[in-house]
Amino acid sequence: MIDITMVTCNRARISEISIREIKKRTITPHRLIVLDNGSQDNTPEMLKQLHGEGLIDALILWPENTGIHWARNMLLDVVESEWFVSTDDDIVPPKFFEFDDGYDWLFYL
Repeated sequence: MIDITMVTCNRARISEISIREIKKRTITPHRLIVLDNGSQDNTPEMLKQLHGEGLIDALILWPENTGIHWARNMLLDVVESEWFVSTDDDIVPPKFFEFDDGYDWLFYL
């Protein structure tokens, strides 16, 4: 098991794309943990929807923006696995082969 952590703030559309692609391209047993860092747009609602769909395993909605470093440190407090990776809300795992829709990007780390 590996924990994947992500911080987002006011980036609903790109965060949704990133989360959907991470879940689509990850085979290794994992847990996706997302922290919303005080978004003022519709990001929290979108994250709640993805959490309800089972795409986000643990969701933290922080009421105010405390900065990226604080938010990442906060996520370290909820990581449970021996291994974790931190990703940004605008990152989509690369597709290594044109024909490959189900490869595991974590394997290549």
